[in-house]
Amino acid sequence: MEIDLGQDLNSYCIFLEINECAEPGACPENAICTDLLGRCEYTCKDGFEGLTCSDIDECALGSDNCHDNANCTNTNSSYTCQCKEGFTGNGVDCEDIDECAAGSHNCDADANCINTTASFTCVCREGFSGDGVNCQNINECSSGIDECHSVANCIDTMGSYTCECKPGFTGNGRNCQDIDECSTGTHTCHANATCTDTIGSYTCACIEFFTGNGTYCEEINDCAEPGACPENAICTDLLGRCQYTCKDGFEGVTCSDMNECQTTARVCAANLECRNLYGNYSCFCPFGQWLINGNCEDAYVYELDFVVLEGLDYNDDLTDDSTKYFSDSAVGIENA
Repeated sequence: MEIDLGQDLNSYCIFLEINECAEPGACPENAICTDLLGRCEYTCKDGFEGLTCSDIDECALGSDNCHDNANCTNTNSSYTCQCKEGFTGNGVDCEDIDECAAGSHNCDADANCINTTASFTCVCREGFSGDGVNCQNINECSSGIDECHSVANCIDTMGSYTCECKPGFTGNGRNCQDIDECSTGTHTCHANATCTDTIGSYTCACIEFFTGNGTYCEEINDCAEPGACPENAICTDLLGRCQYTCKDGFEGVTCSDMNECQTTARVCAANLECRNLYGNYSCFCPFGQWLINGNCEDAYVYELDFVVLEGLDYNDDLTDDSTKYFSDSAVGIENA
C-alpha cells in the first residue's frame, strides 16, 4: 500500500499488542500465565505457591492426607503416601499386618508369636529357653527344677518332663507312697517264710525249723545233724526235732546193744543156753549135745568126713545153722 505523506499519519497506524508474559521472568515456571493489556497476570499451579510459585511441601506442612502409620514423601507439586513397615494399604488407609497369623514371622518352632502394632515378639514356650527366635529344650531333670518325688524317676521330654515312681512305690510321680508288698500279697516269699516290708521293697526270712533264702524254704532235717540219731536207731524227722526208736536188739538213749540173755524174760527154751550177739542173740545146746529137731540130744561120736579146723568152737560153729561148718557137719552126721 502506498501512503500519501500529505495525509494524517494517525489514520494509518496499526496497533500490535505486546505479550508481557513472554518477557523473561514475567511468569514463573510453575505458573499459569495470562497476558493482559500492558501486563502479565499468573496464578501458581496446584502444589506451588508464592511469587515464584515454588513447590508446596505438603508433608512438612501437614496438609497431606497420609495415614498416621504411613510415610509422606514430598514430590514436585504433590506428595506420595506409603504405609510403614508392618502395615499394609494404599498409604491413605493402612492396617497392621498380623505376622503371626500370616506366618511371616521368624519365631522358633518352640516359641509363641505375639502380634504387636507394626511388629511382633517371640517368646519361648514353657520348657524352653532362648530369645524366641532360637529356643532350646530345658532339661528340668538334670537342672534339678523338676517337681518329682524323692523316690521317683525324672524323665526329660521335649519341653517338659515326666515323673514315675520307682519300683516298690505307687503314685503319680510327684507324690509316691511305699507299697506294702507283704500286706498286698505281691511278694515272692515262700509259704514257710515271713515277709517284712521295707521302704521300696521287702525281705523274706524262713521261719523257725526251716532253711533257705526266704523265697524258697525247706524243713531242716534235724536227724541229719551230727549225733542227732544214734547209729542203731530208726530216725523220723519231725518239725523242729528228730525222733527215733532203737532197732531190734538195741536199747537206751544211745541205742546200745541189748543183752537179751540178761533180760528177765527167758528168750531161749529151757534146755538151751543163750549167747548174746551184737544186736541179736543165739540159743544153743550145752556142750556134748546136738540140736536136733529143736531138741538137745546127746551127741554120738561119728567118724566125720571133714577135718576139724584148729580153733573150731563146737558149741558155736557146729550148732549155729548159719555157719558153713554146721552145714558140713550136719551133712556128715546124716550120711554117717
